[in-house]
Amino acid sequence: MKRYLIALLWTILFLPVYSESKNVVLEQCDVLSFDKSTGAQYQVLKGNVRFRHESALMFCDSAYFYDSNNSFDAFGHVKVIDKNSTMTSDKMFYDGNSTLMKIRNNVVVNNEGTMLTTNSLDFIRNKNYGYYVGGGKIVDPEYELVSQKGYYYPDTKTYFFK
Repeated sequence: MKRYLIALLWTILFLPVYSESKNVVLEQCDVLSFDKSTGAQYQVLKGNVRFRHESALMFCDSAYFYDSNNSFDAFGHVKVIDKNSTMTSDKMFYDGNSTLMKIRNNVVVNNEGTMLTTNSLDFIRNKNYGYYVGGGKIVDPEYELVSQKGYYYPDTKTYFFK
């Protein structure tokens, strides 16, 4: 019985430290402001902003953090590092509940030597695929492909396009 209680206590106290959070976590920013009197539902973050959600690290210059909605809008030098991919852009909306990233303006996705560039990419992290409309270019060591719209699966390096 004593062993059982110790194991249970150990699990309760330390398991949260080792498990990945389902919530978006703000890890760093230089300046955080929130003015409840204006009715704003978000925190304003500026300078060296870093979020973590599950396995992904997300960086930007500034953001609006909607903590109660588990989401944020990121602006300036946006960078996402997740698994084998790095994504950069000028801005992004991220919903931690659906894991949908709406990445906009100067989007570049680099996945182990394959690069996708577009101005608009929607990427669903938990399904690990993205799609673009309005034009995109995929460059691989063997070929270069330009299409108006397409789907991108980084795990298998598979592309479907029109």
